[in-house]
Amino acid sequence: MATLLLYISGPMQSWGYRSRFGDRDTASEPTRSGIIGLLCAALGIGRDGDLLPFSALSLGIRIDAAGRIMDDFHTAQNVMRASRERQQTVLSQRAYLADARFLVGIEHVDSVLLRAWESALLHPRWPLYLGRRSYPIAGPIVFPGGSIIPGIGVDKALRSIPFLRLDSDLESAVPEYVTLLLEEEDGLMQELRADMPLDYAERRYSMRAVRYERVATTTLPGREIWPCSLPN
Repeated sequence: MATLLLYISGPMQSWGYRSRFGDRDTASEPTRSGIIGLLCAALGIGRDGDLLPFSALSLGIRIDAAGRIMDDFHTAQNVMRASRERQQTVLSQRAYLADARFLVGIEHVDSVLLRAWESALLHPRWPLYLGRRSYPIAGPIVFPGGSIIPGIGVDKALRSIPFLRLDSDLESAVPEYVTLLLEEEDGLMQELRADMPLDYAERRYSMRAVRYERVATTTLPGREIWPCSLPN
């Protein structure tokens, strides 16, 4: 068992999981489908690629900065319908997550596979973005010097890293708590989410059970805050 840690930070993110037609939503944290999508982009796996290697991973997320959900309106003209006819104007409402930061843990029993994923994220075949192509990542997605913690699961791994923030946030107060989002199989489920991808090309997903847990920042390693310096 080992856990690969990712740092997800960007001025704008979008993690849709209930979007329909012109209404494009976003979850308040990265979805399992979105994280696997990042790995697929790094590895060069297309929409019709085999997702079986990702089925055994366990995902956990620590919300270091929740950000805020905002809405935007889009107008598109001369849009082709499924019937191949042209529609004059299409209006859509799109939500996005602003100024959020997440520590993401990916647990797997195959540490060799995690190493391959880490290497791909360091040298991605295709550009990485946070849900939409116009939402780039603010800095390196893996930690300098290595992001794999051997021998522990995702829950303990997320608790082993100090609270993270950017240098620009050093004057702001440290939150009293951070929130963990963990996958559950032992009956402690709080919510079901249809964001486990089965086939991206056919847009097929299955359900997974998750739960939230609040963790005091004083219980994280050290009382000092680790400024995470990311390039502009």
